[in-house]
Amino acid sequence: MQKLERQNQERLAAVYLDPTAQQLIDALDRKTSIRWEDLPNMVEGKPHDILRSVVLLAGANLCEASPTRLRLSEYGDKLLATEAEQVNS
Repeated sequence: MQKLERQNQERLAAVYLDPTAQQLIDALDRKTSIRWEDLPNMVEGKPHDILRSVVLLAGANLCEASPTRLRLSEYGDKLLATEAEQVNS
């Protein structure tokens, strides 16, 4: 996991600096997957901002996009779990 974080550090920084990407991470953390048509109801922002955030998350290996859905990747799930542990301790 640390090796992946080092490899994706610049991409993760872009994700953390993007407020729409942060909303999308929060939404994905609560759901197993999100249908594309449901994204505007779950994340505030213009459609192009939401799509940019999806690209940022996918580029940082935090999510996987299929033709119908968006979901956390295994790496994204582990990273969120690690962050949750750090907050709770």
